[in-house]
Parts: sequence; C-alpha cells; structure tokens
Amino acid sequence: MMKLGYQTNTWGGVVGHPAGVTSVKDSYYLANGSTEEALEDIKAAGYEGFELFDGNLMQYKGKEEEFKRLIEKHSLDFIGVYTGGNLIFPDILEDELEKIEEVAALASALGAEHLVVGGGAVI
Repeated sequence: MMKLGYQTNTWGGVVGHPAGVTSVKDSYYLANGSTEEALEDIKAAGYEGFELFDGNLMQYKGKEEEFKRLIEKHSLDFIGVYTGGNLIFPDILEDELEKIEEVAALASALGAEHLVVGGGAVI
C-alpha cells in the first residue's frame, strides 16, 4: 500500500533563516507559515505523513517533546526533512556538513525516515 505525504513549505512560502547571511552552518530553509497549522491541514486533507524544511525542524531543537506531541496529535508519519548546501566550495564544505549532520541527528531522533539534501551548482 502506498502512503502519501505532503511538504509543509506550502504554508507561507520559502525563505532562508537570517543567520545564514553570515554563517553557512546556520543557513536553513524555512517555511514562513505555522508548522502546527500545516500539520493540521495536512491531516485534514487525508495525507498520512509530512516532510518539512530543516529550519522548521530546528525550531524544535530543545523542544523535542513538543514536536513529538504535535505528530502524535495528528497521527502523522514524519517522512523526512529537506536540507541543502552548495557542496561544491571547499572553503565552506566543513560548515555545510556540520549543519547537515546536526539536522540529520535531530531528524533521526524525532523519527524521520528520510533526509533530502539539495546540492549546489557550478556558477
């Protein structure tokens, strides 16, 4: 049986976390809308799971139990997290990998099944 999930970035559009301007290791994708509202709507629409941006996940760092309660409240599967990095510039690669590892660790601790990593392009 196939399960369908939905990405929370539909709620509020996509922005970058402002710390990313001066710190590559803090450069997260962020949906401007409410994660709580998005999950409520996703469940109401009949989806069984969700994916969210790394920045929205990191908002729950230190509040892991709150995130778990939110998932349980809506009986949703935490399918995955989307993160990104250039992955082509040697000077910042260490910081990019540090960020990706931090996101992956939190996502794994909260039960995410997948980590999606978007890479850069040669310009």
